Amino acid sequence: METTPTTEDSLKNTIFLVLANKQDLPNALSAGELAEKLGLAENRSHRRHIQATCAHNGDGIYDGLDWIEKHLPPQQPT
Repeated sequence: METTPTTEDSLKNTIFLVLANKQDLPNALSAGELAEKLGLAENRSHRRHIQATCAHNGDGIYDGLDWIEKHLPPQQPT
């Protein structure tokens, strides 16, 4: 898997959530392993979260959505 490091200035103020799905499978990468492979483990300057999930039974999905809701800036009234 080819990845691009997330140290670019274009991502400096970006909030992102990675859903590490298929955690019910024995060969699934853990959230930590995935962070390392994506180059996110060494870069803590970005607001990001890797949430282990299993879409089959719903594990972790709401936890990830709760995280992103807490980290998004408040919406301005129109």
